[in-house]
Amino acid sequence: MLRHNRAAQAMRKIVTSAYKSGADGIEGLLPLLGRPPADSWLAFQLLDLGSPPLTVLEQCLAIIQRRAAQPGPEGIGAAIWLREWLEKHPETPLRPMAQ
Repeated sequence: MLRHNRAAQAMRKIVTSAYKSGADGIEGLLPLLGRPPADSWLAFQLLDLGSPPLTVLEQCLAIIQRRAAQPGPEGIGAAIWLREWLEKHPETPLRPMAQ
């Protein structure tokens, strides 16, 4: 668990730094959205820490929705996170399909 916490903190720092760098910083992270398990961690952090471009938002929501559809505690946690994020961001033009 401690290792996962450190990895999550590191990802948070990377994403924060990328947002400070602007579009180029975010663009540099996009290849990780295609590489599990970094894809899930990155998707959550990108949405938690900023407002990514629409195409990135779409990718992140799809990744999180796939995670939310999985059985077990991680899937339940992702589903709760997704529901709460969508409630906080009613302006988002993208709405994942209901499970």
